[in-house]
Amino acid sequence: MTRETSIDDPIWSALVTSHPDALPFHHPASAVLLADTYDFRSFVLMLEGPDGTLVGGLPCREMGLRRRRWVSLPFTEVCAPLVHGIRGHELDEHLDAARLVASVSSFEIRHDLGRSAITPAPYVEHKLALSPDADSVQARFRPSVRRNIQIARRAGLVFRWAEEERDLTEKYYELHLATRRRLGLPVQPHRFFRQLWQRMIDNKLGHVCLVHAGSKAIAGAVFLRCKQTLMYKFGASDARFWSLRANNLLFAEAVTWVCENGVEHFHFGRGELEATSLHCFKLGRGAQQSSLRYTMLASATPRVTALPMFARNAFRHSPRWVTRAVGEALYRYTA
Repeated sequence: MTRETSIDDPIWSALVTSHPDALPFHHPASAVLLADTYDFRSFVLMLEGPDGTLVGGLPCREMGLRRRRWVSLPFTEVCAPLVHGIRGHELDEHLDAARLVASVSSFEIRHDLGRSAITPAPYVEHKLALSPDADSVQARFRPSVRRNIQIARRAGLVFRWAEEERDLTEKYYELHLATRRRLGLPVQPHRFFRQLWQRMIDNKLGHVCLVHAGSKAIAGAVFLRCKQTLMYKFGASDARFWSLRANNLLFAEAVTWVCENGVEHFHFGRGELEATSLHCFKLGRGAQQSSLRYTMLASATPRVTALPMFARNAFRHSPRWVTRAVGEALYRYTA
C-alpha cells in the first residue's frame, strides 16, 4: 500500500536519517528547496506493509497541467526509493498502482528498479572510491592531472571553502552564469542559489568552494552532503584563466578534505553521454564510470524532449541578461 505525506513529515525525516542509501536529494531540505524555488507540488510517497508498518518511501514532485506526471526527483541525478525488506517487482507494482489511482500519466523514478519499463537515460555517472589516506586516493589521479595541480599551486592560486552567502550568490553565481552561457544552457533562477545557501549550505547539508587568483574567484563548485556521502552538484570556471588549471586544484583540495573528514562516498554526479571531455576530467581523477538507467511507469511512452541545438547556439551568443531572464521564466520546465 502507498500513501502521500508531506515532505517535512517526521517519519520521512527519520527514514532518511536511518537509511544507509540516503543521498542529499532525499533530505527534506532538498525537497523544500525545489518546491519553494519552482512552485511544484511536492510530497513523499510512503510504502506500507500489510500490517501498516513503514517499509519505504521516496520524495516526488507533481508536474504538468493538462497531463500530470510525477518525477522522483526533478533536477536530480539519481533518487532511488529508500526501502526495507521489499523486493524490486513488488516495489514497482506498488508505485505503478499509486500512479494509476492518482490518474497520473507517467511516473519517472531516477533509479533502475529492475523491471521491463526501464528507459536508458542518456547519462553516465562517476563515483570515486575513497580511503582515509588522501595521498593514496590522489595517487590514482592521472599523471597529467597531478602535473596540472602543481601548475595551479605554482601560479599561487588559493582554494577556500565559502563562509558567507555572498560567496555563493555573488562570486560563484557569476562564474555559474558565464559557464551556463558558454555551454548554451539557461541558468537556474538567482533565488535558487539564495535558497540553496539558506536551506542546505548554512545547515551543514552542503559545501561551496572557490579558487582565487589574487582577489578574483576564477573557479568554484557546489557539493551536497547527506551523512557520509558528498555529491558534486555544480561547477563553474572563468575561461580566461583556464591555463592556470584552477579546477585541478579545486578537486584535489576537495578530495583531500573528504578523506580527512570521514566521507565514505564521493559522487561526481552525472554527465551527458556525448560530454566526452567532462568524462575524461572525472576519469582522470580516478572515478569509475557507469550507465544511469531510470524507470518510467506510464500508460503510454512519454515524449522526451531535449534543448534543440539552435537554442543552445542562441544562448551562447546572447547577452548574460538574456540567459538569466530565460532561466528565471522557464527553467522550471526543463525538469
